[in-house]
Amino acid sequence: MTLKIIAFILIMLSSTLFGFMISNGYKARITFFEKLILSLDIIKSELKYGKTPLEKLLSNINKNSIILEIGYFSDVENYLKQSISPEKAFSKADKKAFEKYSLKQSDKEILVQIPDIFKNENSSTALISAEKLIGSIEALTLELKESFKSKSKLSKGLGVLFGIFIIIIFI
Repeated sequence: MTLKIIAFILIMLSSTLFGFMISNGYKARITFFEKLILSLDIIKSELKYGKTPLEKLLSNINKNSIILEIGYFSDVENYLKQSISPEKAFSKADKKAFEKYSLKQSDKEILVQIPDIFKNENSSTALISAEKLIGSIEALTLELKESFKSKSKLSKGLGVLFGIFIIIIFI
């Protein structure tokens, strides 16, 4: 009987933790975009006040990204150091962020726009591209925050209910 109770407790704990894990995936996605906005603000100020080369710009962002704890631009910088073209470097960083931060396919459309900022030779055009991208990310982040509360409660609740369901089956 005690083994049965211990098994029930383990089932409840594991299913509840699974619900919390799913909830943390939602939170990681929001956090990534919030930190990406801050990084893009740094890019925007660099574009506005100086003509910094891509490698130096990424280095400046990475110095600030230590505080932000976002590895996206450090990944791009590392790929560029390996003599990979900027397009491929951003593409590889997109794939890595896609896996690490539980991003969805619609989020990839936003990440694909980041290299477009650096392609523009004219700094005012690049600045406008950065501002548009920041605006779209801010709108997405706001939408994600609104849906996070309900999805978080739902995933946690489903974890608990799944555990209860399995216990009922085994009884």
